[in-house]
Amino acid sequence: MEVRATNHDGRLPLFLSVVPAPFGERVRLWCRAGVSAEDIADEAERLRAACFAREVRVTRDRRWSSLVILDVVRRDPLGARHTVASPLADVAGSVDA
Repeated sequence: MEVRATNHDGRLPLFLSVVPAPFGERVRLWCRAGVSAEDIADEAERLRAACFAREVRVTRDRRWSSLVILDVVRRDPLGARHTVASPLADVAGSVDA
């Protein structure tokens, strides 16, 4: 409601599912008449801030234009969880000296 993703009557899209994913959550919405995927994409930055996420990706289904998929990205599954120390840094420092 706060991100203005409602139709003219003030009705919100229907939440079909919220499923955990490696990157965060995947949300499936069914947009009512008067709301499109483009309307929701225009509000992606506000949705990102409201969800405390890194990014919100909006995708419209190819077959059903009223079905919208939101990928709420909270983490990078391919990113390093910890830094691996390398002894080569010590060797490189002594070569410069």
